[in-house]
Amino acid sequence: MADRLVSFQQRPSSDGIPKYLDSWHVASETARFEGARGFYRGITSSLLKNIPSASITFVMYENILKLFKVSQSKSDASD
Repeated sequence: MADRLVSFQQRPSSDGIPKYLDSWHVASETARFEGARGFYRGITSSLLKNIPSASITFVMYENILKLFKVSQSKSDASD
């Protein structure tokens, strides 16, 4: 499936000429035809995917950090 997606993205238009020349061409055409809003199209689904994962990672990191601090203070007190 990934191979089909890559080949589809790289396929030239119907007349054989690629639609975009490079990344800057994509950015300028997006700004020209869709405005600034075109750069944020699809961001909602991306945020809905990434925010829960980032939240869980943050909470786990903070809790593990607290656990290490507690265990270190206990080992310092027993010395």
